[in-house]
Amino acid sequence: MSNLKPIKISCYFLCIIFAAIFIYSDIFATEPKATIPAFSLNDIYKMTLSAQESIKIESEKVQEIKSQREQIVGSILPQFSASGTEYFQNGEANGSAGSRRPEYKLSYKQALFSGFRDQDALQAIDVALAKQQVLIFQAKREAKEQVMTLYFQGRLFQEKIADLAEARGILNDRIQELNRRVRLGRSRSNEILSADSDRLNLLAQETALKGQLLSVQTALSNLVGKTLGDFTFLDPPSQPVKILTPKERDAVVEKRPEILALKADIRYETLQNQLAQHSNYPAITSVANYYLRRADALNNVKWDWSATVSFPIYQSGVDAAQVRESDSRLRQLELRLAQSRRSIFANLTADAIAYQAALAEQEQTQQAYQKARQSYLAEAADYRLGLVNHLDVLQSLNKSTQLKQNLDTAIVKVKQAAYQVLWDQEI
Repeated sequence: MSNLKPIKISCYFLCIIFAAIFIYSDIFATEPKATIPAFSLNDIYKMTLSAQESIKIESEKVQEIKSQREQIVGSILPQFSASGTEYFQNGEANGSAGSRRPEYKLSYKQALFSGFRDQDALQAIDVALAKQQVLIFQAKREAKEQVMTLYFQGRLFQEKIADLAEARGILNDRIQELNRRVRLGRSRSNEILSADSDRLNLLAQETALKGQLLSVQTALSNLVGKTLGDFTFLDPPSQPVKILTPKERDAVVEKRPEILALKADIRYETLQNQLAQHSNYPAITSVANYYLRRADALNNVKWDWSATVSFPIYQSGVDAAQVRESDSRLRQLELRLAQSRRSIFANLTADAIAYQAALAEQEQTQQAYQKARQSYLAEAADYRLGLVNHLDVLQSLNKSTQLKQNLDTAIVKVKQAAYQVLWDQEI
């Protein structure tokens, strides 16, 4: 039994140790890093479409115009009504016992002719409905343009931050190498200070870019109507771009929502002009009544029918002034249409030129960066051999870092310009 006692004590100690390890492993266990979400350009655009109040407002206006159309149609269709009247008259003044005259009837009213004004109003409301559909499409295009501009800004800031982080990593390695060389007496301590100064300068630039990136993410959160937080901007896929001929651009211009909306305005104003001119036309209205009960003297008269003709003779010049006002608005719209055509055509041409220029810039910057990168690697190797000084190496590194940022900027510009050209051609 005495031999078993140490074994029992050892088992107790082992149990205590394992329990402590289990408890402390739970306490000091590191929590897994939260995964940063990533969104594509299409993801942000879809969320924006579902959240934008301006698009929902334009959609509600469609229902408003449809209700107005129903009102116009209702004024053209016949109207039926039922009414009842009880008329009592005191007869004390003339010595009679008084009288009672009941009247209950069904009425029918129909506008037979309204000088074509009802047709003008109905056509005008149809034009307004078609225009509202165009405005909805235009609101979606404008939302997409806002998203596209902000998204590519965020993508550019994200790439620049990655470039600066990579350059800082290179400088950190270089500082470690300089520390070893200082201990060996092959470098001076001021070279470490110079490299560390460049590292802190890159860190400051990175901090500023992170603030700008956060500003873009906040703006996109405002567009989608919810907080997106910190997220990664996925690289938009490359899209084939066709540069249109001038004739093809003219065709695109005519189908742009801005032009379609102005054409609808011209059509609408033309109908308003006709409506003003038709105000001089006569109007004919028919009214029929069927009596269910009347006073005794009229009880045998069961129905009546009347037709009213209204012909405007003189309206104090108001009708002529309305026509002239409508003519002026019509001329303004035609001038605005011509101006918009030129402006959109010029934008299409400018965007195509910007895309071609961005392609050339990307190719040239790519060549410049590759040579600068090779130059830095050669300078670093020569420094280890004592052929160049530390400042030459830092200068070469800074040039390589700057050209890498320029290259990333050029790449993002090419994609943004490509999407802009495609957005211009989207009809």
